[in-house]
Amino acid sequence: MTDQAIGVLVCLHQLNPADGFTVLRVTSQLANTKLHTDAEAVITWAHTRQPLPTPLKEALDEALKA
Repeated sequence: MTDQAIGVLVCLHQLNPADGFTVLRVTSQLANTKLHTDAEAVITWAHTRQPLPTPLKEALDEALKA
């Protein structure tokens, strides 16, 4: 599941896989959530286009800036 979420980040944000994992890890730390929970949310978002939960979206945006 984590690899799929990294793939989503790689495709959408033109990252390499190592940076995709870093973004996912930092997002997890900033949102104070489990990495696998965030990975699942990213995959669900990619499939359904339903908005990410606000804390996760804000943490992901912040992680992508770094």
